[in-house]
Amino acid sequence: MVKEKKIEEKKIEGIGGWLIIPIIGFFLTIALQLVDFLDSWIYYYLEDVVIYMAGNLFLIAFATVALIMIFLKKKEAKTWAIVTLSISALSNLVYASYIGAIAGFIWIMYFLKSERVKNTFVN
Repeated sequence: MVKEKKIEEKKIEGIGGWLIIPIIGFFLTIALQLVDFLDSWIYYYLEDVVIYMAGNLFLIAFATVALIMIFLKKKEAKTWAIVTLSISALSNLVYASYIGAIAGFIWIMYFLKSERVKNTFVN
């Protein structure tokens, strides 16, 4: 009689692994957009400044909410992260930063397919 060995599968969950990279990205987004927001007075046309500043504040707000949801491990974290990454990727496309857009879409796929994301954000 052959004894069957139970192989215990370790459940991948928690904030760690590849998930750290988009989290760092959200922190950098907030910091860089804040610096950009404070520097946007150098533009000449008021309408452009207002639109640009509103866009910066919008992205700062979304990245902040995404981070809060991630650290609270809420189900909504996945949605907030995907929306924030989508906005960022689309804005990169508008400003012809194709590498930033491609990176954003890669991280969107990570949030959609990752086992760690599915197991971590359950509250």
